[in-house]
Amino acid sequence: NKLKRFPRHSARQWKAIIQRFSQSELSIDAFCQQESLGKTTFKKWQTHYSKSRKSIKKATPSDFIEIADSSSTLAASRTVDITQATIWDIELELGDGIICRFRRG
Repeated sequence: NKLKRFPRHSARQWKAIIQRFSQSELSIDAFCQQESLGKTTFKKWQTHYSKSRKSIKKATPSDFIEIADSSSTLAASRTVDITQATIWDIELELGDGIICRFRRG
């Protein structure tokens, strides 16, 4: 009565596997058989990723702040809708010399 050996997967691979499973309409048994996965290990990783997703807080409108266009002399009163812009640069100074930059275009 030999134990069946399954290939090892990295955390990144398991994340992709769990995403594929959630998009499939298969049962855990059928998916694991199709992918040659051990059910116990699959359930462990499924639990791991479902817990990490639950811990991510959903953003609400009150979690956002308006961003002023600093190139404008009316910086305090003019906001910019970056979803409509094709080119933009955003710099966030977080303190202790840490700067986070986002660029598009």
